[in-house]
Amino acid sequence: LVGGLIWSCTGIQAPSLGSPSNPKIRLIMGIDPDQVQRAEAIRTRLRQGDEQEKEILEALGVSRFDPRKLAAVLKKLPTTQRAQAVQKVHRLTRWVETREALEKKLARISQRQSEYGKVAKLVVEGPIFAGVDLRIADQSLKITEDLTSSCFQLEEADGSTSISRVDA
Repeated sequence: LVGGLIWSCTGIQAPSLGSPSNPKIRLIMGIDPDQVQRAEAIRTRLRQGDEQEKEILEALGVSRFDPRKLAAVLKKLPTTQRAQAVQKVHRLTRWVETREALEKKLARISQRQSEYGKVAKLVVEGPIFAGVDLRIADQSLKITEDLTSSCFQLEEADGSTSISRVDA
């Protein structure tokens, strides 16, 4: 592998990595790009829904979603305004349920991504040239000197995670 961007969920095996004439190569492992896109779409939906929730709560004069306070607000409203306010409260209730489901999906994606990172491994049988950017899950490492055959993977020690190098 000489240059560019290489992305793999579980790992990469290569005869050599990088080039003295092209030090720009980036490897990303332990991350599923499709799941990254799904997670970003969920985060976008959460932000949009939270903005709508805030607008509805402000319109009803309530600072946070509290069914008792909302019921009290609805009781105080004149009949002419109540139907529209009830619709807003129903929308708000559906959003709260939707948000919980989206947050669970996001947690499942995060768990899967974490598991990919635990098994991701880079194995290079020959030379590794300086300039390689390596990312495994949420950890990064810049190769700053030429190396010989090596294996890189995540390692946990003393409660922290980092990329470790082992001779191949």
